[in-house]
This record gives sequence, structure tokens and C-alpha cells, in this order.
Amino acid sequence: MKRDDLKATLTARNREAKQLTQLERTRQRNPSDRHVISQAETELQRAAMDASRTSRHLEETINNFERQKMKDIKTIFSEFITIEMLFHGKALEVYTAAYQNIQNIDEDEDLERWSFATLPRLVLNSWGSSDPPALASQSV
Repeated sequence: MKRDDLKATLTARNREAKQLTQLERTRQRNPSDRHVISQAETELQRAAMDASRTSRHLEETINNFERQKMKDIKTIFSEFITIEMLFHGKALEVYTAAYQNIQNIDEDEDLERWSFATLPRLVLNSWGSSDPPALASQSV
């Protein structure tokens, strides 16, 4: 439809230009024939009104297209930004929880647990056998 509007506008403008040329030619050839000149002027006025009407219609079509394009772009960006805000909001919740968990770590208690769990194994492995040194000397 928009292509047809453009063609109609161009056709109307070409017709107006053709009528203007014809009127000027008529004035040059028959300057005294008011009836023919009047008919040519009437045809030019009709062509000018038609060109003006089709130009306004095309302008309205272009404005409507631009308005719809702007609405579509606005909708797309609004949806994108909303999705991104939701994503980053959820990420912020996760980071906040992780930060709080890290802040809640008791370094002394954690070190004590680690020492209690790993030191006995390290001591046993350093003796070379599963028996403590005191027990190894008694069995000889």
C-alpha cells in the first residue's frame, strides 16, 4: 500500500507539472483564446489539488510509519531493559547472599576445624606407619 501511495503521489506531481507546461504552451500559442486558457487553468488547479492531496496522504503515511517505528523501538528497548534489570537484580541477590555468607565465616573456628581434621592424619603419615611412635617402640 505504501508503494502505491508513493506512485500515486509521483503520478499526481508529474500530472501537475505536465498541466503547467501545457497551460504555458497554450498561453504562448493562443494568448487571446480565453476559453482554452481557462480550461487549461482549471485542469492545472485540479492537478495541483490532486497532487497536494496525495502529498498530504503520503506525508500522513510516512508519519504513521515513523510513529509506529518509534513505538516498536521503545517497546523493544523497554522490554530489553526490564529483562536486564531483572537479571541483574537476581544477580545482586545472589552476590548479596554470597557476601553475607563470606562475612559470616568465623576464621578462628574454621581454622580450628581444619586443624582438627587434618593434623592427626599429617602426624600419622609423618611417622611412616599407622602406629604412633610410643606404640612402635613398645613392640620392638
